[in-house]
Amino acid sequence: MRKPGRVRPVGRRRVSARWLAALVLLGLAAVVVAVVLVAQRYLPPLPPSARLDRLTVVERTTADPSYRRAEFGESWADLDSDGCNTRDEVLLATVDRSKSYQTQRQGRCRADMVAGTWVDMYTGALMTWSNLKEPVQAQGIPIDHIVSLAGAYRYGARDWTDQQRVEFANDELNLTPTTAALNRAKTDSDPASWTPPPAGRCAYATRYIAVKSKYDLPVDPEEKAALQGLLDSCPA
Repeated sequence: MRKPGRVRPVGRRRVSARWLAALVLLGLAAVVVAVVLVAQRYLPPLPPSARLDRLTVVERTTADPSYRRAEFGESWADLDSDGCNTRDEVLLATVDRSKSYQTQRQGRCRADMVAGTWVDMYTGALMTWSNLKEPVQAQGIPIDHIVSLAGAYRYGARDWTDQQRVEFANDELNLTPTTAALNRAKTDSDPASWTPPPAGRCAYATRYIAVKSKYDLPVDPEEKAALQGLLDSCPA
C-alpha cells in the first residue's frame, strides 16, 4: 500500500504572502512620507504675496473700546524661564555682531544687553547705544510690535485665552527694535494708515504678513491693498 504524501501547509503560505504584501505596502508608505517631508523642507517657502492672498478678508474696523494693553500681560515676559525677558532676548538676537557690543549678567539672565548697534528695520539706519542701563538710552530703543496689539485684538485676539495673548505679545517674529520717534509715529497703526520710509517697506510688509499668517488673523480690504503696494517695493 502506498504511503500518503506529506500535506503541504497551504494556509501558512497564504498567510505569509499576506504579511509580506502588508510589509511591502508599509515600506512604500514610509518612503512616500519621507519624500513628502523632505520636499516640504527643501521646497521654497510660500512668498509673502501668496500668504497675503490666503488671509481672510473682513470689514475694516479701526478701534475696539474694550481693548486694554493689560490684556496681553503687564510687561515683557520670560517665556523660556531663562531669567531674560523678551526685551533682553530681542536685543540680543538683533544686535549687530560685526560691531562691538556688551552684555552682562543680571540676576538669572546671562545676557542682559548693555551696549551695541542695531539696524532699524523701518529705516535701515544704525542705532548705537553705549549704556542701556541709563534710562534715557533705554527709552531711545523701544521694541515695537509690528502687528500692533490693539490691531490683533480687534481682529481676533479678543477671543484668545490670556496665555495666547501673552505669547503673541512676546513672539519675536512680531518684534523689532526701532527709534522712539518712529515708535510714537506708528503707535497702533496698520499699513493702511502708516508706512515706514522706503528702505523699510519690504521688510515691514513681509514680517507683517508672516505674523498675520502665523496667527490666522484676517486683514481688511484697505489693509490688504496697502500691503500689496508695499510688497511692490521688494526686490524682484
